[in-house]
Amino acid sequence: MNNRPGPILEDTNNEYWRNSREGRLSLQSCGACEIYLFPARVLCPNCWTDTNLQWQAAKGVGIVFAYSVVHRTPAREFNDSQPYVVAIIELSEGVRMVSNVVECDPASVYVGMPVEARFEHHGEYSLPVFVPTIDEKS
Repeated sequence: MNNRPGPILEDTNNEYWRNSREGRLSLQSCGACEIYLFPARVLCPNCWTDTNLQWQAAKGVGIVFAYSVVHRTPAREFNDSQPYVVAIIELSEGVRMVSNVVECDPASVYVGMPVEARFEHHGEYSLPVFVPTIDEKS
């Protein structure tokens, strides 16, 4: 796991990765039109402001919007975790992000499954991953 590639840090996403290292999921929001943005941007795609963008804590809950179970990865850095679930998670704030669904049998994942965020620590960075809510694990 330690050989996995890390994030590419840019001015627009430094705050996101800093919060992730501290175990907090955060989203950029636009104070002018009150929408959440993901991934982070330099301009709001809705109202085009560049002066009213801020970071806010996300609730860290959502549903599986779409997913795929990876049984054979082309990247050897991920061989130790096969099979694994790559999913698009629709957060309660309305944005979608790509992540992994963990701590469950990959065959049990389904579209609409309620999930909540956790963090996997990989050296200098931490990745948000999602686990089924308690009701879904049983």
